[in-house]
Amino acid sequence: SSEMKKTLIACRIKPSKIHHVENFLTSRPKERLKRSSQGLCLLFVGRLSPEKGCQVLIEALADLNDPEVKLQILG
Repeated sequence: SSEMKKTLIACRIKPSKIHHVENFLTSRPKERLKRSSQGLCLLFVGRLSPEKGCQVLIEALADLNDPEVKLQILG
């Protein structure tokens, strides 16, 4: 992220040694989620680190306790 780049520069890493890659997903207007006959499938794509909040997502879905809601995690 751009924030990580700033942190690295503050730690005296040469800016020429840092290459920032933007997210490969583009944002789109939110569409209403609809359940299909197979239920609802959510997708998490990201680095599996605490600040990304994946554990919070897993706990929220566990609290939801809905067998028709599935979660796929790619990280």
